[in-house]
Amino acid sequence: MSSVERPAIEVGSGVPGALPAVRALAALRRLPPLETSIVVVAIALLVALSTFGHRAQPAQALDSFSSYDTASGGYRAYYELLAREGAHVDRFEQHPAFLDGGIDTLVWAQPLGYDPRAVAPTSADLAALATWIRSGGRLLYFASVAVPPAERKALALPATAAPRRHTDGAFIAAELAAAGVRRLTMGSGLRWVAPQRGSAQRRPLRVLLDDGRAALIISYGLGRGQVTAVLDEGAFTNARIANGDIARLAVALARPAHPGAYVSFDEALHGFVTAQHWWQIVPRLLLIALALMALALLVALAGAGIRLGPPLQITGTAERSPAGLVDGLAALLQRGRAYGHTLAAVRTSTTHVIARALGLPEDSAPERVLVALEPGTARDAYAALLQTCGDRSCGERRFVHGIALAAGLRKEYAAHGRSRH
Repeated sequence: MSSVERPAIEVGSGVPGALPAVRALAALRRLPPLETSIVVVAIALLVALSTFGHRAQPAQALDSFSSYDTASGGYRAYYELLAREGAHVDRFEQHPAFLDGGIDTLVWAQPLGYDPRAVAPTSADLAALATWIRSGGRLLYFASVAVPPAERKALALPATAAPRRHTDGAFIAAELAAAGVRRLTMGSGLRWVAPQRGSAQRRPLRVLLDDGRAALIISYGLGRGQVTAVLDEGAFTNARIANGDIARLAVALARPAHPGAYVSFDEALHGFVTAQHWWQIVPRLLLIALALMALALLVALAGAGIRLGPPLQITGTAERSPAGLVDGLAALLQRGRAYGHTLAAVRTSTTHVIARALGLPEDSAPERVLVALEPGTARDAYAALLQTCGDRSCGERRFVHGIALAAGLRKEYAAHGRSRH
């Protein structure tokens, strides 16, 4: 019995892909260990630094003093407190140029200067705000830092200074005390430079609250309106308004003077500005004029594009011949009875042509031209032309005869202004 040859079996052939793995492992063992370790550590450091650099940075929790903000530095609780106390509260999200008599009190909380959400008022905004106050509006101005010079000038705000040493001369105005305000602790680092309390009632500027270190809340008239300025806007945020005295003070300051009037929180300062279209800005009379112009243009276009009657048909499309032109001219002359006038003009023109051909001045008299002509047919024709339709009415026959004489003479003597002889 013959022996059967069996194929040789390679190591690792029983596991699929084992041979490439063994070869890769052998290649890795040939790498230098020190350099390989350095490369691996460098890659790990780069990945770690990249991950740390792209990590989302937490947003800064800045006090916004906005009635939309429910965080600790917002005024949402102040907004809801006034609504709960029965005041008509809303938000003003336009430029001050759109302030009107429908708003009784405007709460103007000055935003932080480094807040990216804040929108600084322009000089035109401040001028419009001052105009609204002078027309009878009430402004409740909140600030915690030094008042910008532009706002001080436009709103006639007094200067601010560092607080003096604490004294026992704290003062709360009677209207605030009547509202239940008893004791307040304000945290502002500035104070209004205001007159003494003894003379406050006789001066335009009144001190409403003095914590013993100078005035924190003042009130003064501006035109027919009023400005109430507070130097601690942080006291009315969501985190602090829960204090009983501060809540009562907040309501007492913002309560409208007229029942049913609106108290508006200015949100344009905090970036909530409603876009205005051009038709909302232009004067109403200009808007009406533009509308009338557009209507007139529309009517004109409609009249040009819509056929209001049947199209006109051109009659007599046959081309005019020279004979027709002559007939038309004859009919016109006959209708106007202008034979004599036309023949006189023809005689004058023919006289100029003959005079130029004979070397005479064009304005020569017909008698001189007649004498200059040599005896013959041309002279007889010119003499007959001068006698045609003289001092009597000209008929058609004599008119045609005169025109024929003139045509013959002009043909004889008017060869580009030169005589044929």
